Amino acid sequence: MSDLNNVTLMGRLVRDAEVRQTSSGKNCALFSLVVNRTKKENDQYVQTPHFFNLALFGSRSQGLLPYLKKGQLIVVEGHLEQRQWEKDGEKRSGTEIVVEEVHLAGYKKSETDNCAQTSSDGIQPQVSSDIPQAQTFAEDFEVVGNTTADNDSSNFFY
Repeated sequence: MSDLNNVTLMGRLVRDAEVRQTSSGKNCALFSLVVNRTKKENDQYVQTPHFFNLALFGSRSQGLLPYLKKGQLIVVEGHLEQRQWEKDGEKRSGTEIVVEEVHLAGYKKSETDNCAQTSSDGIQPQVSSDIPQAQTFAEDFEVVGNTTADNDSSNFFY
């Protein structure tokens, strides 16, 4: 029997995706996903957020960039990958999801905008700013596409 390493998640993007380039010149879209897990505690249902770092390689990374915006509901399929690197003489490691498929599942309706504008492609980008930020890992990508507002180059760990 061979090993199995498959991941399927549905959640919301924590921030806009950004495209960076690996040292070999390969494009990669980096983004984080929050998935809420509901469980019952003392006769109450409690939601616990879980954050995942994701990487999408290749030409699709640039093509999907306009749609991978904070608050976007997506379904991703991929596999887990563990990375190890050294920073400032200290060994570090982290696990991320390498995305093989992305499915846009809908938009989060903004609490402040009941009449959203529809773009020319028929998409209604209604996004909320109440999504918490995920902790990300350090890396040395060169930014080649959209970036986060703070342009933090310490995101992810390739």
